[in-house]
This record gives sequence, C-alpha cells and structure tokens, in this order.
Amino acid sequence: MTPMVALACALLSRPFPIQADDLPVLGWLRDRDRLDEEGLRTVLHLAPPNSRRRLGRLGRLKNAPLPQDAEAVIAQVGLRPAEAKVFRLLRGHDVLLASASTVRLAARFRGTRSHEQNPLTDGRIDLARLVGTDDAAPLRMAAVRHLSMTTCGPEASGCRTCPLQSVGCVYARQLEERLERDAARDP
Repeated sequence: MTPMVALACALLSRPFPIQADDLPVLGWLRDRDRLDEEGLRTVLHLAPPNSRRRLGRLGRLKNAPLPQDAEAVIAQVGLRPAEAKVFRLLRGHDVLLASASTVRLAARFRGTRSHEQNPLTDGRIDLARLVGTDDAAPLRMAAVRHLSMTTCGPEASGCRTCPLQSVGCVYARQLEERLERDAARDP
C-alpha cells in the first residue's frame, strides 16, 4: 500500500470498513506521493460528502512530498491517536490494534472468554498470539481488523464464510459441532 493511500485510509478509518464510495479516491491517490491544490480538489470531488471533511486534512501536505518517516506524516497532517495507529499499521509498523472487535475475534479464535473478562490484558495477549511478531504481522493485524468489522460481529453470523474457520478457529468449530448436534436431534 502506498503511503498516500495509507494516509487516506487512516483519515477515513472508522469503527466499520471503508465504504465502497471512498474507493475511487483511494484509486486516484494510489500513484501519488504529493498533493497540490488541483489534486486536493479532485480528491474532494471524488469523495462522498460524508468523507470530504476527513480527506480535506490532506491539504496540510501543501504540495510537499509525503515524508518517509511515519511520525513526520502523523505530525504534519495532525492525525488523531486512532488514525495514527491505523497509518502506522498500514505502513508496515508492528502495531497491535486492540479494540473490542479485534479482541473478540482473537478470543473466539483461541477459544477463550478474554473479550468478556480482562480484555485489556488477556484479550491483548490472545490478539498478540493470533497476529504474531514477524514481518507479516501488520498485514495480519489489518486482516484481523477487517474481519472483526465485517465477518466476526457480536452475533457471529459470518462464521461459515470466515477464512479463519479453516485454520483452527475454536469458536467456529464449536458452533459447527453445536449445529450438527441440533440437526441430529431434530430429524
């Protein structure tokens, strides 16, 4: 992911996935490392109304190339703490985004109740064990965040389509066993 797209994604980050209406903006930003006034107008024109204010903060770049240092970008654009975490994650820094939804996914995968009890300690440990610490950890964390917002909701309605089901998700296995038992009881 290019730095400019990572920055736009961080600005657009919310408790739910980036909306399809925002994708044209991200596509347009993909090959750019700076944004002049005309480019900013194009971004704001392509963006849906509910995203324009957030993306308007790209104007703080003032046609300068995007700094290579993530902390410099965060300071220049004035990213809020949650936005800065998303930006660091998307730029490949090892960041653990422990939110209620990501801790819930990790607890379900590992078969614990850490999302209900001790989410700030045991929940983060479950999440860290799921994500790991190698070079691909930021990518896995981004995937966990996405799955926690789209597939693994509070009602767990997406277990059958979740890619974690095939790699040992304890919750999905228990749910499948429960459904099989219920089906066997009710012929």
